[in-house]
Amino acid sequence: SRGTFNTTRSLSVETSPEKKSGHAVTILCHVWGKKLRSCPD
Repeated sequence: SRGTFNTTRSLSVETSPEKKSGHAVTILCHVWGKKLRSCPD
């Protein structure tokens, strides 16, 4: 599914040290978005 693909892709990017900081928030939003409901895409 598209959602799974996006999540997997984000996690893959997260493994890059130079990208980790910038994408950590995005990943948390994907993981906790259902609870936070306040994260941008």
